[in-house]
Amino acid sequence: MGLKDVFADFEGFEADVAEELRSQRRRANISLKDMAEKIGLHSNTIAKCERHEFGIGLEILFGYSKVLGRPLVSFINRNESVEKADGNPVAELTEEEMVRYSQILQNLFGVFGEQGIKLSGGRSFDATRLVAMAILEQR
Repeated sequence: MGLKDVFADFEGFEADVAEELRSQRRRANISLKDMAEKIGLHSNTIAKCERHEFGIGLEILFGYSKVLGRPLVSFINRNESVEKADGNPVAELTEEEMVRYSQILQNLFGVFGEQGIKLSGGRSFDATRLVAMAILEQR
């Protein structure tokens, strides 16, 4: 069981993430070619991800996060990222903590899938926020 089984509306969720990736890249005035070079992928792969023609993996999310200087979660819940970007605890994570955060989320959502737990977009955002806050508390 994978992420598609965890999220009630995975296709809509993934389409929203793809749209947000494109939107934030454009706001930063970074071309597809430049983004692809910085992430280390082909520009066609990046374009297909942004058009929701290709699956979006952690490698792409993490790449966009690093290139744009944005927390991973900002691509997952665009309303939250636009309205409350400064109040997001993920923004306070160090590079090392961001790697740990990504690994924990991947494991957490894997467990959700294995257990047949489905999350709405809002609940998945809550889970990501909880992980970030837990990492911050361990400092």
